[in-house]
Amino acid sequence: MSNTFSAVENQIKIFKEMQDEIAKDTSILSDEERRELEGYVDNQRRQCELYLKLKPVKKEAEPAAKPEKKSSRGKKAEAKVTAPVADKTEEEKLDQNLFDEKPEKQATEIDIDDLLG
Repeated sequence: MSNTFSAVENQIKIFKEMQDEIAKDTSILSDEERRELEGYVDNQRRQCELYLKLKPVKKEAEPAAKPEKKSSRGKKAEAKVTAPVADKTEEEKLDQNLFDEKPEKQATEIDIDDLLG
């Protein structure tokens, strides 16, 4: 966790304590001052909570496999290998044969020159 997120979490704790203190003793403040202070503390706390949403979530996924080190001799062979063809997207699969119909056999191909004479 970065220091920034830790600091913001501490600020939230402080704002909670401030809210508790404001609720306990407001006789020193006028109603307007109390509302202003409560609004300020509420807004600051809310902004801190929103900022914490940016905190990266630790994913408990499998550890990434470390790439194998290859010697420089393998670079030429590696360059000749072509990339595998990607699987078709769902949309392409649907477009191909939406109703699972079998394509009709085409009639014998006709050469255009035969038609023109």
